Amino acid sequence: MNISTTVYLLRLFVFFLIATASESLAQTTRSLEKKNPTFYIFSFSANEARGAIEKGFSGLPGYRYMRLEQLSGKKLQYFLEEKKSVKVASEGDYYLRYSNAIGSSEIYFDKKKRPLSYYAEFLLHLSSVDGGTKVEIITIRPRVVTGQSLLPKLPHFARVEKTKPVEPSTIEEYEILLKIGTSLGVSGRVPPDEPCSGV
Repeated sequence: MNISTTVYLLRLFVFFLIATASESLAQTTRSLEKKNPTFYIFSFSANEARGAIEKGFSGLPGYRYMRLEQLSGKKLQYFLEEKKSVKVASEGDYYLRYSNAIGSSEIYFDKKKRPLSYYAEFLLHLSSVDGGTKVEIITIRPRVVTGQSLLPKLPHFARVEKTKPVEPSTIEEYEILLKIGTSLGVSGRVPPDEPCSGV
């Protein structure tokens, strides 16, 4: 094999690596007819709202098996340092987190119209207002899986998912509000009764 053939094959191999490494799922988005609300004022005290959140989200499956943490003291300080984009977290708020995808997106799809895996975390921000407690669901780092790395990576020597930031759908946020309403016994009064779906 002469040098020019070797160089050609080497270039071809490098091109293949780059093309494969950058291969990703084409993303299409399905628009909702209207956005779902991401906050609601419950006619209950903050303590009652917190009790409902802990009742509905602490045990499994909770909400999509996500872990619920109440933010106070050092946990709140650590959260604010780690999630610098979230400015409103305060003492007594809750944080829903999960290390894996929380399910398939209802509005983000690949070119074959298959739903993309969706990652997100949520801050449940509570504030007292006239007549009750406002619960606002703030989405943290929403993203979809668009492919995988070509080669395994350390420390687990596994292929790593590639993710792309996306806009929150408002579907998951509203599902969380409905779940709080169910725990409080007022789910039928949280308008609308069902989240607006992308389907």
